[in-house]
Amino acid sequence: MSAFYLPDKNGDKKMCYLIGFIEDHSRLITHAQFYFDATLTRLEDCLRKAVIKFGAPDSLYVDNGQIYISKNFKLICARLGIMVKYSKPYHPAGKGKIEKYWQFVQSSFLSEIKQNKVSNIIELNDLFSAWLKKEYHDKVHASLEGDTPLQRWDKSLKAGARLRYFSPVQIDEAFLHYTERTVSKYGTISFDGNSYEIDGALVNKKIAVRYNPFHLDMLHI
Repeated sequence: MSAFYLPDKNGDKKMCYLIGFIEDHSRLITHAQFYFDATLTRLEDCLRKAVIKFGAPDSLYVDNGQIYISKNFKLICARLGIMVKYSKPYHPAGKGKIEKYWQFVQSSFLSEIKQNKVSNIIELNDLFSAWLKKEYHDKVHASLEGDTPLQRWDKSLKAGARLRYFSPVQIDEAFLHYTERTVSKYGTISFDGNSYEIDGALVNKKIAVRYNPFHLDMLHI
């Protein structure tokens, strides 16, 4: 969801986007955060934090946008045992719960924030986290029969719902991106403007490359 413009670390005004995941049964927001863009890496960062905090869902219902149908996003979900389900084009009803949440954020949080000056995106996210707990998770939801989202979530756990957590190493491995390269006759590959030395035994061979898009100092071959 697009929000409003804020200065980035260089002082340039950029649009802030809110990315978030909602748990279908309880309406709990497993993670939501403002970013300066809505790219695949931001979506992955939000999903990673949601999985770390509340475990991996059995399925994930998403739109048909470019970032949701990307090969790397599908691979990440597969490694985490998440079945990706796509909404039908021109059938907004399936996205009603998250759309209703966006509307609530706009009317309750953003309307208040716009009246008070926020200097940067870190401050915006701090304020949003506080609002999320006080004004959303701890408040009775009209469609939850008198429960708050947190109470409904806790009831599911007490009823036997099991959460699927992963170790930090498993999380890091699951979120690695994937691509392929052919090793040059000099025993190197070029990737994202960088050159990497590869085992000479792999010269002229196509290799699978897994990497962290935020840490390109090392590739997994």
